[in-house]
Amino acid sequence: MIFAVVLAFFVPSLPVVGVETFDDTIISITPYAQAVNKGETFNVSIRVKPGEPIMGINVGLLSFDPTLLHLNSVTEGDIFDPYDTFTSGIVNNTNGTVTGIVGSTFPSNAT
Repeated sequence: MIFAVVLAFFVPSLPVVGVETFDDTIISITPYAQAVNKGETFNVSIRVKPGEPIMGINVGLLSFDPTLLHLNSVTEGDIFDPYDTFTSGIVNNTNGTVTGIVGSTFPSNAT
């Protein structure tokens, strides 16, 4: 049996107050879709390109269909290299959720 995996994420648009303007935040998912066999392991990368400088990111809830997927792990990317901290969150494969994914960085001039 082959499953097609398609993920969609929505980021609410928040107004920027002040005189500076920034590009939109871009969230990309790679691959956008793929066919996998039942029981096969595969990777999905979720990348964030902030529209303005940030020092942290918090994914409060990431959900998936637990009848189709079993999440093995969440790993950090390189958005905050080289000064970063990362918490991979709590995976609940019964409910199809991951909560508490947090990443942050420290300014390079911090002491």
